[in-house]
Amino acid sequence: MGMATLTKWGNSFGLRVPKDVCKKAHVYVGEQFEVDVKSKNRLVFTPIDKPRDGWLEAFNLSADVDSMDKDFGKIENDFDKDEWTW
Repeated sequence: MGMATLTKWGNSFGLRVPKDVCKKAHVYVGEQFEVDVKSKNRLVFTPIDKPRDGWLEAFNLSADVDSMDKDFGKIENDFDKDEWTW
């Protein structure tokens, strides 16, 4: 267990947590946390899951117009050949 110090930070308070405690908890700089008061003198910090992290980058990569133009027409199937008129 480590020790953290509550300090004034502008109009708010900040909690400085030792690096080894963060490493042990697998939490990192920049992560957002949900803070809950469980009882008097007891705060619980839970990292906020972001299940869609990286989706925008993946979409932008897959929707790259240049790469679509290069591959357009290469993927064919019987339905495309027989049922569609281009």
